[in-house]
Amino acid sequence: MEVIYILAADYANTTHDGKLNVMGIFGQIRYPNFPAHHPQMHFVAQINYELQDYGSEHELTIKLIDPDGADIVSVTGPINVRSENGEKIPDLNVILPLNNVLLEKPGRHEFAVIVDGEKKSYLGVDVIKLPEKQI
Repeated sequence: MEVIYILAADYANTTHDGKLNVMGIFGQIRYPNFPAHHPQMHFVAQINYELQDYGSEHELTIKLIDPDGADIVSVTGPINVRSENGEKIPDLNVILPLNNVLLEKPGRHEFAVIVDGEKKSYLGVDVIKLPEKQI
């Protein structure tokens, strides 16, 4: 499996025919004080299957990790790569809505995509404390 892209966004969804909609992609979040609660964000990734993946099941884990390496969020579930009629299975769009996430301190946070215990991709998100004069 290959992770084609990974994003943090304000909102994301898929249409009935599989199109991915993403709004407000970001790589930084700014707060005047810590700890801070981020009201809503969406983790978004697209995973492409390789030929050897067909007919198999894998374990997918998505993590949001703080600057000290501690998990803020960790979600795990199965990926079933099966085709009933031999046709190519569409790429997997992963959308994980995260509400009211507690960010204890500023620094580089990381979203990680882990498949079968192996980190496949990551995205850094910088959480920044606003200077006093900007508050």
